[in-house]
Parts: sequence; C-alpha cells; structure tokens
Amino acid sequence: MPLREEFPLKIRQAVALRAQYTCSFPACRRPTAGPSDESTSAVASIGVAAHICAAAPGGPRYVAAMSSEERKGIGNAIWMCATHATLIDQDVAKYTADVLIGWKRGREREAAAALEGTARGTTHTASREVIEIGPGVVAMAEMTAGAGATWEFALDHFIVGDFHDLVRFSEDFEKISAYDRYVLVESFGDGRVLKTPPRWNRNTGRLVVTTEVFPRFARERAQDLGRDVALGANGDITLNWETIAGVEALPQKLMLCLSYQKASNFIHGDFGTKVAEYHSLYRSTRWLKTLMKLEAIRLASIPYADATLKTEYTPFVCVDRVHDFCLLDGGLAGSWCKAFIDLEVNGLGRWSTELSVFIGKHPPESPAPRPSWLAGPRG
Repeated sequence: MPLREEFPLKIRQAVALRAQYTCSFPACRRPTAGPSDESTSAVASIGVAAHICAAAPGGPRYVAAMSSEERKGIGNAIWMCATHATLIDQDVAKYTADVLIGWKRGREREAAAALEGTARGTTHTASREVIEIGPGVVAMAEMTAGAGATWEFALDHFIVGDFHDLVRFSEDFEKISAYDRYVLVESFGDGRVLKTPPRWNRNTGRLVVTTEVFPRFARERAQDLGRDVALGANGDITLNWETIAGVEALPQKLMLCLSYQKASNFIHGDFGTKVAEYHSLYRSTRWLKTLMKLEAIRLASIPYADATLKTEYTPFVCVDRVHDFCLLDGGLAGSWCKAFIDLEVNGLGRWSTELSVFIGKHPPESPAPRPSWLAGPRG
C-alpha cells in the first residue's frame, strides 16, 4: 500500500500561521495553541494540518490525479482543531473538497482582517519590531534594550516557529552552523551575528529574550566590486561575453544572491536564500513582504565563511542597510519574478532598483531547475 503523503513541518507551520492557529470550521473558530501548566515554557496544542484531499488511496476525498507535491503541499492543507479534523473525514458527502477550500479561504480572510486591525491600534504597536533569531524563529517583539553588545526584546507572539524552537536553538547553539547564529531586526534593516545563545525570562507576563552580539561586520564600497561576466535578464551568459565591475555590477550581484536557493549546492550548503520557499508558502499573506525583507537583511549583514576562498564576506558585499525588498504583483513570468529593492549602499548612499529574481515553479520539497550561470558563493 502506498505511504501517506504527510505534510512537511514547514507546511504545517505555514498553514497554522495563515489561520492564526484557529480552527477553520465556521462554527468553531477555537484557538488551537496556548500555554501548558507543565512548565513555564510548555505549550499545549490541539491543532491539526488536515488533508483536504486524502493523503493516501482509500482516504476521504482522495484524488488519484494529484501529484505527490500537490498532495503534501500547502494548497491541500487546512488548519483545524482535532475534533473537527476528525469530523470532516466522517462525512465526505457533506464536507467536500470545495467546501473545505471555501472554509480555508474564509478563515484566512478573517485572519488578514484581524491582523490589519491589530496593526492600526493595539498595545505596543508603535514600538513593535519583527525580529528573526536564527533560521527558524520569527516573532513580533518590542526592543527594550540595545546598549553595546546587548540587544533585548520582549516578545509578543511568534510568526514562524514557537517558544520550543527558540529553546532548541539556544540549547543546540554550539552545534549550529556559525552562518545560522544571528539576530535580524526588520525596522533596522540590519542584523548581527550572535556571540552566545539567547537567554530568556518572564517579565510581567511577557517573554523577554536577551542576545549578545558581535560588532557590525564591515562592508566593501560598491565601487570596489570585482569584475564579472555580464548576464542577461534571465541569468544566462550573453553571447558577447561582456564584463562588468564596480557599481555597474551591483544589480547583478543582488539578482544572483536572491535567486540562489538555499541548500542547492552540496559544497556550499549554507549559502543561498529562502525566497522561493517563502513565496511558495506565504505568497497570499501580508507576512510575505516581511519575510522577504528579513532574507535581504540576512544577506546584507551576516557574513558567510567561504571555505574555498578562506575568507568571510556578506553575500550582498556592499549593502549597509535594507530599507525595503518585495516581489511586485503581476511580475511573475515563468520561473522569474520582478522585485523592488531599496538599500543603503556603502560608497553610494541611498539606492534602489527593480530586478528579476528566480523563484522556480516547483514547491520547496522539489528543487527547481536553475539557469546554468546562477552561481552561488563569491568564488
């Protein structure tokens, strides 16, 4: 019998976030996550990423024509409490795939509307930050201290990951790649490498996280960018083999860095971005813009240790600060998407441009083919 096509963790996290961890059953709307009394860090969860069309033959609403990627993709997932996840599988005549898709879209519309209301006026709104601590934790927070090497944040809620992921990141800090030890602050447009594991405590009911950071990594001047072969808009070598350097090479440098997907090279496994993954999981939510900007901040501020060249450099090389980075609506053409980026560039000052970013056509579980010249690390 074929194995069940279970949802990967990142799909489960994304569908829960899109529903604000609330059951999508219209008459329920029950929160599915909260604190547990087992300890001050324990979390209780009754939520399930349920399959709209069954995970295996013979299951409710099974569609044989679906591919493996579709069956375990976010389009086939709906967030439910455990009770209603069971109920929808017991009456497939009543709870059809179309019904469940309608519920899912309705719950996501409600979540988006609630989020817009929150953004316009609740406690701590004016001083809220979106921060990223390592590759698995993104949270809404208030920066409460930032003297010297100490950055302190009071977390309001998690956007990606949860408290358990923060604890694991701290516990496994010495085992984690140095390239993944960082903290990013969206409003700063900048980030720092972490010196030590994050520490936390409870203060008046809020989770306060303290980080110790290294000084800001030095950037090069844009005028000093090295000479490279000029590529076409689709990332391939042009027939005339022209070369570019300095400021002229900056747009291409950004395009290559943003288009190079993480873990697509076994030699430089840490190098690359999650732009394609974020586009697949969050493209119809307001979080896409935030997550994309955080990725650009990471590329601008966190140094990569290149074992081949035996040196360190930030992938963006000369970018001091990221003011904005977003994919443009209607810009998708095949595997490429138009994007806008607004930066503070060493040697230039404030600088912005539109460029193309390769995001692929396939879900993150199945790496997309890339243009032949879409090289990764600097060498």
